[in-house]
Amino acid sequence: LMVTVPELQHYLGDCGDIGAYLCDIVAKYAQEEERAGGAYSKVIWDVAVLAYLVNPDWVYTTIHHSPILNDDCRFSFDNSRHFVREAVHVDRDGILTDLYRKLGSRKI
Repeated sequence: LMVTVPELQHYLGDCGDIGAYLCDIVAKYAQEEERAGGAYSKVIWDVAVLAYLVNPDWVYTTIHHSPILNDDCRFSFDNSRHFVREAVHVDRDGILTDLYRKLGSRKI
């Protein structure tokens, strides 16, 4: 779930302390990355998790047996293990539109 500083500033720049905080924290990450060269966008994982709870249609998932992490940092699989749900794709625009609206953006 990728965002950019200009997008956050556009939609959240007038949304009080929370909007300012999100803009500032992503801008700090961006400054570090831009010094290394290139364009920058930031993944906001915590919002993606909550988005699934708000509207499961925004997060496309698969269900499979939980993998086993081996000592060599590779996965092995055992079909007798419990199931886990894995997010494989998110509806970025739907999630962020909802977030901006809930935080009070006047631009939507």
